Amino acid sequence: MKKLMTALLFALGLVSVSAMACPAGETLTGGTGAHHKGGTCVPKSGVAMPKATKAAKPAVNTSAPVATIGAAPASVDSAAAKKAAKEEQKAKKAADKAAKKAAKDAKKVAAATAPAAPAK
Repeated sequence: MKKLMTALLFALGLVSVSAMACPAGETLTGGTGAHHKGGTCVPKSGVAMPKATKAAKPAVNTSAPVATIGAAPASVDSAAAKKAAKEEQKAKKAADKAAKKAAKDAKKVAAATAPAAPAK
């Protein structure tokens, strides 16, 4: 009986978890397949939401990069960001190393200045 009750509670838990795809007051819209994979939660209302339309494909190949005046290429920005992140990591490692060394030195000083234990 205990196993049956456990199985029943487990099944009800799964059903309630899967049914809560959107918060209260919202409904799932769009997406693909029976479970609306990739859909979005929208507020419930009596008004139907317009369907998203696909943008028309351009007749000309626009995959070539377009140069803009005064703008740096994306690769330069990402390289600068990578360099800044690397420098930040390096600085953090140095600070951690200095903190560990300071703690080690403080222990040495405390051990050297501590009174000796009385002899028995």
